[in-house]
Amino acid sequence: MNPIFRLLLTVLMLFGATGILSAQEPPLERRLDLELKDASLDDALNAIMKETSALFLYKSNEINLSGPFTISVRNATVAEVLDIIIADKDVTYSASGNQIILKKKSQASEVAPQ
Repeated sequence: MNPIFRLLLTVLMLFGATGILSAQEPPLERRLDLELKDASLDDALNAIMKETSALFLYKSNEINLSGPFTISVRNATVAEVLDIIIADKDVTYSASGNQIILKKKSQASEVAPQ
């Protein structure tokens, strides 16, 4: 086998394995650096998605995405970042697969009638 082809194949396999391993990490445990100034919640969620490939699901008419807020974190988990940026909002979150679901706290605590 051609040595250059073998090297290229090895590099591709390493990048592929790295992507597979990071995709298996739960989205709330993924780590990121984030620095935003006078940002909205929407700005923060977009930055988190870009850094971690996690997907956010929420009803835009129920979740207030306005700001502004400032955040600066290094090597923080997504859960730690979310705790900071939604601390003063009526919002909670949970994860399912690669998705992070945002809900109003009042809806998340409601119990279905029996």
